[in-house]
Amino acid sequence: MPKRQAKEVMTKDVITVASDWPIKRLTRFLIENSITGAPVVGLQNEVLGVVSLTDIAHYLNITGSSPGLNVDNTHDYFMPAIENEYGAEIVETLHIEAPETVSVKDIMTPLLFTVDENASVKQVADVMVKGRIHRLLVTKDNRLVGIISSLDLLEIVRDMP
Repeated sequence: MPKRQAKEVMTKDVITVASDWPIKRLTRFLIENSITGAPVVGLQNEVLGVVSLTDIAHYLNITGSSPGLNVDNTHDYFMPAIENEYGAEIVETLHIEAPETVSVKDIMTPLLFTVDENASVKQVADVMVKGRIHRLLVTKDNRLVGIISSLDLLEIVRDMP
């Protein structure tokens, strides 16, 4: 198999979230797009960090509040994970509210894991494993040009001869 590079396996159309979004909007956005996280951008479209369902869960555990998720509107993609985490009985009664003053910038992870677009897939996997992360930002000349998720790497493994 030829040596593949990050630019060959990355998703080029990166969807981002704004740092000033309330958690409720973030939650809705992740569910509607069937994704578990996204890069966070500031007012000048600069990448400030990443935010994920894990960040929301950490916020919930620390504060005891929740991010505006009504499971009646939750995409089927997330329901098994939510039911595994909380149990079907609790999910039936779950309706989450969070203060509108809590925003993405308050819960995001500011540490950025990046690779250059010319990095090998092996280097991509190494960064993800060492960083214990599920998504990696791909850059060219320090600009965001793509994103690679753990699912993208699994597809490569699946398609190996």
